[in-house]
Amino acid sequence: MDAIDDLPSDNFPTAGYDWTFLKRSSDLAEPFCWAYGLLRYRLFAPLDANKFDNSTSKVIEVAKRLFILATAAITVAFTGTPIYIASVALGISCKIFRILGVALQKNQFTHIKGGAAEKNLEEGKASVMTWNLCGHSGGLHYVDNGVIHWSSRLDQLVEKIKIENPDILVLQEIYDTRFAEKLIEKLSGEYAHFFTHLGINTWGAAGGCMIITKLACHSFTHTDFENNDPLVNQGFETLEIKASPNDAKPCLRIIGTHITKNDPKESMEQVAQIVDSLKSKIHTLPTVLAGNINNEADLSKYLYHSNRWEVTSTDGLTNQWINDPGKKHVMSDFVSLFKRNLPCGTSLPVTERKIRMLDCHLIEAFDKELNTKTALSNHHGIITLIDGLTK
Repeated sequence: MDAIDDLPSDNFPTAGYDWTFLKRSSDLAEPFCWAYGLLRYRLFAPLDANKFDNSTSKVIEVAKRLFILATAAITVAFTGTPIYIASVALGISCKIFRILGVALQKNQFTHIKGGAAEKNLEEGKASVMTWNLCGHSGGLHYVDNGVIHWSSRLDQLVEKIKIENPDILVLQEIYDTRFAEKLIEKLSGEYAHFFTHLGINTWGAAGGCMIITKLACHSFTHTDFENNDPLVNQGFETLEIKASPNDAKPCLRIIGTHITKNDPKESMEQVAQIVDSLKSKIHTLPTVLAGNINNEADLSKYLYHSNRWEVTSTDGLTNQWINDPGKKHVMSDFVSLFKRNLPCGTSLPVTERKIRMLDCHLIEAFDKELNTKTALSNHHGIITLIDGLTK
């Protein structure tokens, strides 16, 4: 883990060739993602009209699937060798660009300056929003979550974000580089800093978190989880922000994450790693955890939760696609304040006195009908106003 600390925000390393190469790698991967998504969805998705992207009836959908299958078979039969050679060349080029992009990253993240000036903290308050946007490519948005491709949801997602207008935005599952590009393009006029491609590696998937802020940054770090699957490089991000650009010290710490959902024990190990990381922090600050926790365990020994609802995410959309009635709704998204004193006797360098979490509400992403075509994500977003912040 590397950190940028005690530097004015204009000295953060700004995206250069790392961003260029990662974008080119994404461009070259697009044909594979498109083909896999088309075949994976069209050939295996349930024949339910409520889930079709652009077919109005089951008959039309069946006809489209037969046409796709026939076209693929004919193409392979008559041009199999050229397609194979072109695919290998394209795949190798894609991987080379990715290797170069990862090698040129500084401190395991890519920082992109937005078009907006850094904002001063107003009246000691900052709004923090977290939202898992299901930004998969290659048909995986259906397989994993039961929502349509991000490109069909992009404008509505951005509209919701602009309406809420958070000072700090913590996003999860921004796996597709093209999705990150579009979010930056559409939100650049409102935000000063974008941190993306966090913990990306050469062969596996990136962690998928993206941190966006209007406020001046004092420090930013990415930390890999110690118990990661080699092909899924998840971790957590630690952002310390300043009340005004000229301040020497930070006033708030945000930890953004997407905890693994493979195993409850692994999830709690990752939560414990985040807690352990706080013990060595220099500054004693109000510290907020914002992210998708994927854990039903009681985290009250570590956190005060701003949200009090039964459900902030849902597996209902997923169940429509994978037909697993054993899945259930879980509360797994939080904007929460770390406690200073833990039951084990440890005292963390965090502030909780006079810090209040106000006006916490959901950003609804789906209706009660769990309609795939209208759902913006399989997770509701959460936004909370943090009050009591000082320089």
